[in-house]
Amino acid sequence: MTNNYSERIAILRPLLILLIVATHVQGNLYRIDLKDVPLGIGSFFHALLSGSLAASALPLLSIISGYLAGYTFSRKSYGANMLKKADRLIVPMLLWNFLAIVYVLWIQGRGGASRPDIPLLTGGWEIWFYALTGFFRLPANPPLYFLRELFLCFLLMPLLLRLVKSHLLFCCFFLSVAYCAVMSINFGFFHRIDIYGFFTLGLFLFRQPELVKKAGFYREKWFQVSWLLAFLLLASALTLYGFQEDPEYFLQLRRGLTLFGPLAFWIISGCIGGPLKQLLLWLSPVSFMIFLGHVIFLNLYWNAWLDLFRSSPLKNYYVLYWLSAIILCVACMAMLRWLWLSYLHRQGS
Repeated sequence: MTNNYSERIAILRPLLILLIVATHVQGNLYRIDLKDVPLGIGSFFHALLSGSLAASALPLLSIISGYLAGYTFSRKSYGANMLKKADRLIVPMLLWNFLAIVYVLWIQGRGGASRPDIPLLTGGWEIWFYALTGFFRLPANPPLYFLRELFLCFLLMPLLLRLVKSHLLFCCFFLSVAYCAVMSINFGFFHRIDIYGFFTLGLFLFRQPELVKKAGFYREKWFQVSWLLAFLLLASALTLYGFQEDPEYFLQLRRGLTLFGPLAFWIISGCIGGPLKQLLLWLSPVSFMIFLGHVIFLNLYWNAWLDLFRSSPLKNYYVLYWLSAIILCVACMAMLRWLWLSYLHRQGS
């Protein structure tokens, strides 16, 4: 089975965002190199999923965003597009960061240690600015820094469009960004500089269709199987390395792995069919809402679990907690989206 481009994107959105959600469930092994967890079958697959495979989620979402940006900016003016992106990215980011600020204030007011990097109770206006916008520090709702980075990518579109016209300039830019990403050089401003490289790659693929057509070998079965096997082996090796006593280069190697992951997930999206495809297509319109609110929900669910069962799920029933957290998060975000659309419909009628 090979789904068309629009179906693949619709399938990938919820799949990639669910991987992001999995990295934020309490007790996740996203940074296995910083955890003192013994290697076992369960811990290996947990770390493989959240610590290795999921690392390619944001890069592929960035590529998709860059590719779609090439289409939208070719149809509408720069000003019209920026107004639309501000409405779709900045407004939701500010709203959900504000809701996260309310939660962090509640925890800090009770003497909790939530987000010590943004002391909202004792800090000045600049702390609130950082928490709301994500400038220079992670925002109150940490994963929403991605929306800030995306908006800046759109803001730089005139420059990026000129850059992707030249194969040489694009290659120099992409390799420079890749080097900075692997070496953790973010210039004190970018949270994830690799997002700019992957976004530009998506824009480059849109503006260079003849190059994509020439590289048609990636559609061959032998290439796809080989790429997927290589990616899985590299991800497994990286995961095992993370369990070592001193995995000094784990973070750099994982960033290097993200160069292979986007194509692997793109290949997988062309093979998904049946009930799983229908489920992902059904979830696709809800995926942005899941991304916006999942951290707040997961924190509230964690506190509710502790209050209800008086014990940490990290010690008992962790698989049940992990699955229920993701399923309930999706259900609650879907309900919020339905309520919001119902409200807009009533306002418009």
